[in-house]
Amino acid sequence: MEDDIRVALADPRNEPYASAGVACLDGRPDPLGAGVIRALANSDKNRRYRVADGSHGNVYGGPQRLRSHFCAWRAEFGTEFAFRAAVEALGVAAVVPLEHAGPNRRAVPELFEPTTSYWDGQLEDLIHLRSLLAGATDDEYVALAESLAEHRGSPIKRFATAYLMPDQEAWVEQACAEYKMTLLDKWLLSIITTSDQLAASGRTKLHHHIITKPRLAAMVEGFGADCVPVLEKTLREYGQGEQRLLLLTALSVLPSDDAMAALLSDIASFDARSLALESVKRFPTRMLRAAAALAPGASPADRALLTGVVRSDPALLEVAFHHLSDKDQARITELVEGLELVPDAPAEALPEAVASPSRPDPAAGPWANPALLPQVLLRGGESALPLVAVDHLLNELAVAGLTGPNDTIEAVARECDLGSLKHFSWKLFELWLHAGGPARDKWAFTQLRCFADDDLVARLTPMIREWPGESHHKRAVLGLELLGAIGSETALRAIHGISQKVKFQGLKREAGRQVTAIAAGLGLSAEQLGDRLVPDFGLDDASSLVIDYGPRRFTVGFDEQLKPFVTDSAGKRRKSLPKPGARDDAEVAEAAYRRFTQLRKDLRTVASDQVKRLERAMVDGRTWSKPEFERYFVGHPLVWHLARRLVWLAEADGEQTAFRIAEDRTLTDSDENDLTLDAGTVIRLGHPLHMGDECREWSEVFADYEILQPFEQLSRPVMALTEAEIATGRLERFEGITVDVGRVLRLEKHGWHRAAPVDNGHQPGIGRRLPAGGYVCVQLEPGFAIGRPAEFPEQTLTSVKLSDFEDYGWYRHGREHRWPPEVDPLTASEILCQLAELADTRIAN
Repeated sequence: MEDDIRVALADPRNEPYASAGVACLDGRPDPLGAGVIRALANSDKNRRYRVADGSHGNVYGGPQRLRSHFCAWRAEFGTEFAFRAAVEALGVAAVVPLEHAGPNRRAVPELFEPTTSYWDGQLEDLIHLRSLLAGATDDEYVALAESLAEHRGSPIKRFATAYLMPDQEAWVEQACAEYKMTLLDKWLLSIITTSDQLAASGRTKLHHHIITKPRLAAMVEGFGADCVPVLEKTLREYGQGEQRLLLLTALSVLPSDDAMAALLSDIASFDARSLALESVKRFPTRMLRAAAALAPGASPADRALLTGVVRSDPALLEVAFHHLSDKDQARITELVEGLELVPDAPAEALPEAVASPSRPDPAAGPWANPALLPQVLLRGGESALPLVAVDHLLNELAVAGLTGPNDTIEAVARECDLGSLKHFSWKLFELWLHAGGPARDKWAFTQLRCFADDDLVARLTPMIREWPGESHHKRAVLGLELLGAIGSETALRAIHGISQKVKFQGLKREAGRQVTAIAAGLGLSAEQLGDRLVPDFGLDDASSLVIDYGPRRFTVGFDEQLKPFVTDSAGKRRKSLPKPGARDDAEVAEAAYRRFTQLRKDLRTVASDQVKRLERAMVDGRTWSKPEFERYFVGHPLVWHLARRLVWLAEADGEQTAFRIAEDRTLTDSDENDLTLDAGTVIRLGHPLHMGDECREWSEVFADYEILQPFEQLSRPVMALTEAEIATGRLERFEGITVDVGRVLRLEKHGWHRAAPVDNGHQPGIGRRLPAGGYVCVQLEPGFAIGRPAEFPEQTLTSVKLSDFEDYGWYRHGREHRWPPEVDPLTASEILCQLAELADTRIAN
């Protein structure tokens, strides 16, 4: 290594360093030479940089720790020499041209584009070196300062000496003036101690790599309120994450009106709001002044949050209020009165359970602050629970969880206004969401059960459906459990709806498991439970609904497609419900109009779901008893509109009779004869496979009455397996056909599913489970890319087979398919028709 260094020093480009370096190698101590030799010898790790003359090379000398060289120099030549050599070492680096290696190195005085990462390790070593100076005597310290003054020939070295001796104010001031040249943020914050020095550095914001707890703590301690502008500007650059929280925390501990204003200006964020609530206890007067300054221009939502901060500690803030100017007092008063708060109830009027709690409060997160929640009114609405009682109520809600209301909650519900409790409960849930939904405080979600109604279920269900797409699958599953715990028909209907249709399969399966468990608990099948959960929307037996506007009334009816229509009091049919007018009762009419708008939206979903459910019931051959049929189809104010547009089969004593539901809800056969069902009759939806020539007769009846069917029933094609297909399980008539990928994916609506992914997320086909066991499997080329099923626009059906396991030609592990010995004719027909539709053809048998 020494020979390589001597060769490098002999290079003409290293002439400025040659004599010092050679002197060191020859045993004559020289601080610059020691630094040059360290740079030229340090080749264990390198980085590529552009240097002052514009050339590029691999830079040596930075990564190896300075501390080890310092210790060696100190042991051999003394402390003063070690410090001088350390400073010189920081001012020189070695560069090896990219196309060369070995001793072909040259020293450069400093890096032209220094980066923070290059100097991080050096700063850590300088911290160690500076700590050694703490043990120096006054005379030793003065002597070392005089010695280091001779080694301040470059910005890097001036920064290093200022760092080692920050009490040398002239050195620090010069380093601050050169700050933009050196770009060494961590060093800067380690040497400046006054706001004037901070201003001299030109630093108006912090780079992201130095936003750390130790650095911010040093700034707060060193500069106090003078660093608020820097923190505030930096905060505007970082919208989220841990660094944002650190910046907000630094502002929250500074005794400054500007710091409190910066904190409150971000009051909509959970972190800023939580820290503001903590800062109230430290700086109540400053916080009130900041709130007063921000209130006039704040949005209604932010004004409500500012009011929550102002109300968070009444006793403390009452004292601080008297230290405000008259103008600020007026603004704070206006802020609080703007919420139209009712007075706190006296202690003797409070529910005993929250006036004197019987259990200790659990440790809820800082987000659950009573001042940020709406008031809980007592019965009559003239007074409210004080904040301390609300704290006790939160404790009881935390204990209740999914188990439901306890004695305390029920007592509060009896003595408090139920509407305000529901509003309070939902806002508590929203606060929890805004805080990121911390898992340890999930009680704030499950407490919704305590005051749940159908409106809550309606608001919550869309959120549950979307959460998995926002990486909150566990939260969505907890939401399903909450709906199950609520247990109302509306809640069960919501779970059932998710089990039938949602874009996230994991959530759909979980909902299906819950539906099965709930149905089993009631002694029902999942399908039977589905019959019982079809909503009636409060319709009367005539399937109509009265909409009351006060002086005007309208009747809402439904056609055979479940589309609503409106008739006025004179019986005149209108296109839609008119908007409330000036003569109507404003409050009543507006509520009625909103109800109709929501009804129309809900009907679209219900109609679509029920059509699919009925078609699936026909395909699956599902049956109903006479009482079930009469209750859930003939007697249901909505479903009967769909049911009367279909042909049904009544089976009793081995005989089958086809019938329909007439407009007066009586049952008739194809000859318009009345039909009476016996008690033991089994009813099913007619499939053309079972009806034969009767389909033609019923088609004529429906044509005469201009009845449009909700799905393809009477005109539904019927297909059958050929003898060869029965013998081999191969459906060769569909093989080799190339189709649009969208047509393949539409099979999923009929119960088909994509194959499990194999190599690199490739899904080689699509299949469907058969009712009696086994599968129908379609091998596709090129198949699907998982997560991107439509990436390949065309798919070729390379193999179509019936098998006892899912077989797409991949990884059979030596298994040969054996398709089930029997596939019932109806299932076979539906599968063949779906494949024929996929191939865009009808194949005669």
